[in-house]
Amino acid sequence: MNPFFFLVHELLGTMRAKSALLFFGMIVAIFLFLAIFSCFFLVGTPMYVPSHSQASPGEITVYLSPKLSNQDVDSLYRQLRDRSDVAEVHFLFAAELVPGRPGGAFRVRAIDPTHATELAAAISKMAGVEQVIAAPRSTGTKLNLSMPVRIGLVLGLVVTGFSTLFIARAAFHELLRGFTPQIVLMDLAGTSHRTMQAPIIALGVICGLVASIVLIVIIYVLHVSALSPSGAVLSTAAGLANPGRVLASSLLSLLLGLVLGALAGMFGASLLSRFQDYS
Repeated sequence: MNPFFFLVHELLGTMRAKSALLFFGMIVAIFLFLAIFSCFFLVGTPMYVPSHSQASPGEITVYLSPKLSNQDVDSLYRQLRDRSDVAEVHFLFAAELVPGRPGGAFRVRAIDPTHATELAAAISKMAGVEQVIAAPRSTGTKLNLSMPVRIGLVLGLVVTGFSTLFIARAAFHELLRGFTPQIVLMDLAGTSHRTMQAPIIALGVICGLVASIVLIVIIYVLHVSALSPSGAVLSTAAGLANPGRVLASSLLSLLLGLVLGALAGMFGASLLSRFQDYS
């Protein structure tokens, strides 16, 4: 068996109730650190960025061909009004929106602003439609996060970050204390310091990976809930409805979890020399 995997297996076999509890605490601390970090991307109320478009987020402007008869316009109006994804339809003269433009126009409001682009694509394929312009999505707006909340999140990162390293030190110290006989034998056999350190760092990385995966699963569960008709969670965590923010938060959390886990593992590996002197 590869020495690396053999040592990882032996370390896990040495783990007892106290050390297992400490490693679980380290995973929880990493999870809390990543959860607080994700709040910078997902928590906050939507703050709409002014647009040069007269339409509000979720609204679609549909310019009609000036060749359409009144009956054609009425027929198209009924088609749009009867769609299940359309909340309102209003008729305007195109000149009200663009001076000098002939024909008429519809101002259509989607039931779900996040699907306005898809609705605009479907409307553009209708006969008699010249141009379709969709307003920016409400979920793509900037999130408003107050300064006290930002300060609280930063303090939370500091506390959970140091807590992770503190718990990691205790966890690896307890684990290596039970692994001391094997460490002494490997040292006498001439096993390199790096060979013994690598599995310890790997355990830290595994803890970071587990915490990251759990957080990502929770984020995507909340993301699905945010897109449900109730959408209750959006009042304080509007970013959960934005797939781009959810993906960015998940990828960065995964990377940060691995880095923090590796850092905790390196912190634990630094304790190795204390047990090599035991005989």
